[in-house]
Amino acid sequence: MNGGSHIAVLWLACALAGCAGSGVLPDAASSAGCPDSLADAVHLTVSVAQIPAPDRVSVPSSSVRLIAGVGRRLLVSAEVARRARIRLVSNSLEIYSFGGTLTGWARVDRPARAGAHESIQVSGDYLRVAPFVPGHRLRTYTQSIDVLVLPGGAAVSQLALRPGSMWDASGRPTAPEELEIALGPIQHMTVLDVVDATAQFDFTAQHRTGAHERWECAIRSDFQLVDHASVLPKLWTLRQAKHNAANDALGLYSATVGAFPMVFLDPATAAGFARWLGETHAIRVADLDIGWMAPENTTGIEAAPSRGFADLVVRQLGSD
Repeated sequence: MNGGSHIAVLWLACALAGCAGSGVLPDAASSAGCPDSLADAVHLTVSVAQIPAPDRVSVPSSSVRLIAGVGRRLLVSAEVARRARIRLVSNSLEIYSFGGTLTGWARVDRPARAGAHESIQVSGDYLRVAPFVPGHRLRTYTQSIDVLVLPGGAAVSQLALRPGSMWDASGRPTAPEELEIALGPIQHMTVLDVVDATAQFDFTAQHRTGAHERWECAIRSDFQLVDHASVLPKLWTLRQAKHNAANDALGLYSATVGAFPMVFLDPATAAGFARWLGETHAIRVADLDIGWMAPENTTGIEAAPSRGFADLVVRQLGSD
């Protein structure tokens, strides 16, 4: 270490400790890497909470509803371990996602006392907020950021089943030939993995009493943005609990559409339809045959009478 660098490090240690006086200052303006004494004094942490997708914020998917997108609230904290006589020249927060993308929307909950305006950039797997810490003093600071995350994978088109009234006012099940069935097109993502992320707090700093030397620092923190259970689409299927083969999903078949699995938009409707099947023993509803999905069959479905509909359970799509 040369003499000038040695003086700078000693002076920085004094600045972090809050020493009186300014010490020896470099004569010429320069830029240096982040000294260990400064990097070790700043810690970046991110906590994640699930939030509902905000109103009027959706994932584009032409005219068909795409059932995807997970709302997350990030509480990002930069903690300065010691009182520091350090001036922030500039600073920013960057977040990179892996295994999913950000949908182009973010909301920063800036405290009123911050008194500064920030720029927000959101694109694909990248989010940037600048400045992150308001003002010009390196200090402990916490910021709340809301984002909408689209899990990785390919979009799959399916039909969602919406049955009409399955019982009359007296509690008698509707006859299979009278039950109205609506099929609505939907899209969802086939999930590849969880979504991880890295947060990075970049800042340029110098001594508050007028030093010319500046330090370029980058403090990083890795965290999980979306866990496995959260990436599952909000769709439900009916399965046979005691059947372990691949074709344990209940499906529908028509000569014009072919075979497709029963997919419901909420678990209550799925459970109601399972109960209705148990009471009516229906093998056909509207113009659709009811059976078990069987890709090995030429029709793609196995006729219901061969196994019946005992022991039906509701499962979230992709949970098995």
